[in-house]
Amino acid sequence: MTHMTKQELTKTTKPRYLKANKREKGKILDEFCSNTGFNRKYAITILSAKYEYNKVKIYGRKQRKTTYGSDVIMPIIKIWGIIRISLRCQAPTSSITNIQRNG
Repeated sequence: MTHMTKQELTKTTKPRYLKANKREKGKILDEFCSNTGFNRKYAITILSAKYEYNKVKIYGRKQRKTTYGSDVIMPIIKIWGIIRISLRCQAPTSSITNIQRNG
């Protein structure tokens, strides 16, 4: 079963599941799980009233909070630049000294 058909089946089954009593919900869940191959607990979550299938498309992703401000980031960038420059200068000389040591 493809993703789209599972989504369509969920849309058609959800209203029927929400209106059903406890016994009918069990039968609907059995049928739904056998058709989609979903785990029973996941199917209960999908068919619940508060679950929204396309939540990310509607609301977007949550932005990560900034951990460090510009007062911390700017000195770190300068330090990285200094380290990068010093590594560029030292890399050839250290390889030459290693060659001289090892013959």
